[in-house]
Amino acid sequence: MVSSASLVLLASAGCIHQFNPASYTAGLDLYTASLAQYRAGHYGNAAKGFEDATLRFASLDTLLSRAYYYLGMSQIKNNEPILAIATFNKLTQSFPTDTLADDAMLESGKASAGLWSSPELDSKHGEEALQTLSDLMGLYPNSPLRDQAAAEIVRLEEQFATKEFETGMYYVRWGALASSLESFKTVIAQYPMTAKAREAYFQLAVVYSKLKWQDELRGVCPDVRQLYPSDPKARELCGESPQAAASP
Repeated sequence: MVSSASLVLLASAGCIHQFNPASYTAGLDLYTASLAQYRAGHYGNAAKGFEDATLRFASLDTLLSRAYYYLGMSQIKNNEPILAIATFNKLTQSFPTDTLADDAMLESGKASAGLWSSPELDSKHGEEALQTLSDLMGLYPNSPLRDQAAAEIVRLEEQFATKEFETGMYYVRWGALASSLESFKTVIAQYPMTAKAREAYFQLAVVYSKLKWQDELRGVCPDVRQLYPSDPKARELCGESPQAAASP
């Protein structure tokens, strides 16, 4: 019988095509061979090996969190995001102070975000992604991954803002002008830093004008003029500020 050490060496050299985790009697050997499979791009083999390894390592074994992490990464590479999310969440829940916990949380958030590919789709996975990435920012304030998480949050918020804005525009197209207002207000209140916030402000002014709600229009126009002082659209919808109009 080929020794475990020999199997590890052969796997590392890429000479084994039929990868059998049961061939490795020692958990460390299985982990090493699975890592070699991962690095060689054999992600299906790697996933099998790491999954087996997670069952072999004791809960306090320092390699268990690593096995979970590489299992999740193998599942990502295999285009199995649902499985990967569960694996990464298992790591962060079981080892919240591990050095890979923030890595796993970032990968889980990115995987969830990837499942929400368009604003028109149900936003369930987008909400899960936003929660996970926000948790990373709160739980790991010194993580070097914060910038990546923040960038992903910005992208998600743009998508949420687009979804809400398009809901408002749906009502506008069907002539339900009053019903559109709540969506535009939501974009402004919840996603004020997004590109859609500007459009939402303008649509509020347009709808108020069409409804002839002059008090509401007078209420929103100061914000429009203050936020977008050089925007021609702002001047078209709300005119010049009273101070500018009074200037000689």
